[in-house]
Amino acid sequence: MIRYILAGWLMVSALSASACDACGCSIAQSYTGLMPRLGGHFAGIWWQHQRYQTFSEDAFTGFRQGEMAYFNSFEVRTRFQLHPRWQASVILPYAYQLRESGDVTSTLSGLGDAVGMLHYLAYSNGDSLQRPLRHRLMLGVGAKLPTGAFQQPGPTEVVNPNFQVGTGSWDALFNLSYTLRYESWGFNMDATYRYNGESPNGYRFGNRWSGVVSVFRLERIGQVELMPSIGLFYEKDELDTENDFYRVQTDGEALLANAGLELFWRQYNLGATYSTPWQQNLNDGLVEAAPRLAVHLNYFF
Repeated sequence: MIRYILAGWLMVSALSASACDACGCSIAQSYTGLMPRLGGHFAGIWWQHQRYQTFSEDAFTGFRQGEMAYFNSFEVRTRFQLHPRWQASVILPYAYQLRESGDVTSTLSGLGDAVGMLHYLAYSNGDSLQRPLRHRLMLGVGAKLPTGAFQQPGPTEVVNPNFQVGTGSWDALFNLSYTLRYESWGFNMDATYRYNGESPNGYRFGNRWSGVVSVFRLERIGQVELMPSIGLFYEKDELDTENDFYRVQTDGEALLANAGLELFWRQYNLGATYSTPWQQNLNDGLVEAAPRLAVHLNYFF
């Protein structure tokens, strides 16, 4: 029984009409990734690709059928240093989704749900060169806005609330990020809790816990800095509700192994993260996550 993680969004499609009353995991912002330049402004473009296989079982024949779902998120991300202890960040996403069921392919795309965060530097001794161990603790609070379209299925349609570009709700985000540095080595822990609101049509995605732990190392080669990292990403989704009734088989958890590489040159940062499921239990086993990839390009100013 595991719980889930990662930097970006997790979406999975629902089952077909012959399946039991189940649907995939809800949308979630992925882990934002390691950012060694912890201060200053930046603007960047992030791409995240995720793939899932969803199974349905005919209630009469017991025949098990699978379908593939592909989720791509193209995001504009920016951060502003408001004060030595305060940072504000904004994420503006565009989603493109594709689902294959037999010979039938369906797509959905559009503006996703925007996210705004405010972070406070609670503790840092990084300005003391005499201390071998440098600590940095940041606390964040934010909101996800219902800027993406959410269409509730009709009473005779298959319940498929997850194949959407938005959740239709205002959500609250709470974040804690801790970084420990010793010479060229570092350790990072990032945890986020998302409290989800209810859409106008009565659908509410389950609240979500997520977190990641990473070990990284900084290496300088001429004017270029390289930062490889490895870590674990975990996430747990609670049950969705519809008109105050729980929707079964909408919760789940998973543990993923991450490997990433960041490249820094002057004011530019190019990074990539590959994640593969280690353990997972999504929707009572009716959804299986495949390896995922995230790539980003940032400009610091």
